Amino acid sequence: MKKDIYINVCCTLLIILFVYAAGSKLIDYEHSLREMHNQVFPTFAANILTWLVPTLEIGAILLLLLPSSKIIGLWISLALMSVFTVYIAIVMTGIFGRIPCSCGGILNNMPYSTHLIFNLLVILLTLSALHIHYRKIRPNKSLNFTKERR
Repeated sequence: MKKDIYINVCCTLLIILFVYAAGSKLIDYEHSLREMHNQVFPTFAANILTWLVPTLEIGAILLLLLPSSKIIGLWISLALMSVFTVYIAIVMTGIFGRIPCSCGGILNNMPYSTHLIFNLLVILLTLSALHIHYRKIRPNKSLNFTKERR
């Protein structure tokens, strides 16, 4: 029972995060488009990503809301957060020669290092919910991925 509550709390937090993120991108589409063009992507990729990212975030929200697809929603959330976190880490290395800023709303004043930590915490939260789910459905399975020899 407590495991279900924890998974639901994690899903709720992800839903809030993605509603905010997708909503802010779609409400001020022109600003989002300018910010995406400020990134290191080619113009055609920036145009596609301006719509693709909020669409994926909304998709994750819908999956997280439905009990039958909650785990798929957690996996998609993990993928979205992981890709964005890797992008932030690459930007922080200075490989692109500049650090573009595209955070909006309350994240606007957050330095990339803080944003990276925030994202890593969200990833850990999502991983923990997935871990709890799989431990719940397979309580006797070892997490050891090596074969046991008898």
